Amino acid sequence: MRVCCAILASGESKRYGRDKLKEKINGKTLLELVVDIARKFGEVFVVSKNTLKLDVDVILNMHYKEGISQSVSIALSEAQKRQCDYLLIFLGDMPFIKDECVKKILEAAARTNKLVLYPYSDKYGKGFPTLIKREAFHFKKNLYGDKGFKQIINKHPQLVEKVYIEEPGCFMDVDKPEDLKFS
Repeated sequence: MRVCCAILASGESKRYGRDKLKEKINGKTLLELVVDIARKFGEVFVVSKNTLKLDVDVILNMHYKEGISQSVSIALSEAQKRQCDYLLIFLGDMPFIKDECVKKILEAAARTNKLVLYPYSDKYGKGFPTLIKREAFHFKKNLYGDKGFKQIINKHPQLVEKVYIEEPGCFMDVDKPEDLKFS
């Protein structure tokens, strides 16, 4: 299986008040921490509104103001271009994801015919990363606004498998400075 990992990093950090992806934990930015997590599982690229100095490919999202759907669509197109079997979508502001979470998603994907998988907890709801199989990449044409792939998940629940995980790192993003204390 060829696995690609897209890190979505086109948000405007409005709730945070400044570019949160540049915030550091133990000397690394949030985005660098997410890159470190993702590179353990596949070929990594970042979808960003800015040119970034990273040691992975950065794909520019010139239409980031139209919402997260633009970043997801770019990620799906890139995964198609790279002939990936699976696309794992990570968020640039979720640096607390543990390897075990990603491994459980990949293991579940290998044994099911469902096309979309994600961590789920009764306590936290939907988490990340979201795994999309190649057979569902075509849904990029159905994305719009600031809803991401969740709009496809909601319209086609028969394609989805929730992978029950209680690890809080799969659900914790950084929206305000005090969220950094989770580390």
